[in-house]
Amino acid sequence: MKHILLCLILLIASSISSAQEANLAHKVATQKYFNFSIERLKNTEEYLERLLHKLEAGQTEAAKEDYIKAHFQYESVRPLILLFPNLNNLVDSHLEQLPKDHNSLGFVGFHALEHELFVKQDTVRSLVETQKLINNLRVVIEFMKKQEITCFHLMNILPVFTQQIINNKLSGHDSIYSESGLSEIAANLEGIQLIIDQTKGFLPKNLVAELTQSEDNIYKILAQYKKDDIHQPFSTLKTSDKEAIYEETQHLSELLIQLNTVIQNSSQHLRFRSATHKKRDA
Repeated sequence: MKHILLCLILLIASSISSAQEANLAHKVATQKYFNFSIERLKNTEEYLERLLHKLEAGQTEAAKEDYIKAHFQYESVRPLILLFPNLNNLVDSHLEQLPKDHNSLGFVGFHALEHELFVKQDTVRSLVETQKLINNLRVVIEFMKKQEITCFHLMNILPVFTQQIINNKLSGHDSIYSESGLSEIAANLEGIQLIIDQTKGFLPKNLVAELTQSEDNIYKILAQYKKDDIHQPFSTLKTSDKEAIYEETQHLSELLIQLNTVIQNSSQHLRFRSATHKKRDA
């Protein structure tokens, strides 16, 4: 009888230790991604500051490149921002969600700057919109610093995120002023990979490998349209390549749904074990 009790005690202790280790691993993975995301948001702010200085110096074409680079940094952490939709609306609402009137007070964020810089080519208005965007971005950064998220939250948003790539990026409409859609697709893919890199230790290796291959297939297409560190205008994308990206992104979405199911099951398992241990402790 003593041996049976001892085995039960050891089993419970092992189970508690395993659950604690898994929870710690999840927290470490999430914190690494979170820190990297804050860094990306700060990079966005830095590029916008550079854009501001170039506009002041009359270097409009160079300022346009900084706009694309700034938006790339922001788009690469959009999965995190999408957890707080109202926050994203301060900086980067989808174009279809903004007022049709470009002079409306509600026409704000990246698209407001994009319109003034690429379409109107109004330096004064571009300066104003840049400063407004920087101010709003700082609000976002300070808000994000105080948030607590888990890798389960991040994985849950990824299938939705890939559909946004299909609906908003591949249409070309969301970047109609700057035609930077290819760069934004690349940024979104990088955003997915940033999350997978931190959570792959908890996921089936075969699914992670298949997902990585799917992303690589899209990157190979996009690489044909990249010169130095800037992608060509979205209008240069061949119909055949657009269809290939669409199909591969759909496949990517299906894989992410599978991964999300795995990690959600893992989350439920951890919560069950945690609840069981608390009852035992009580």
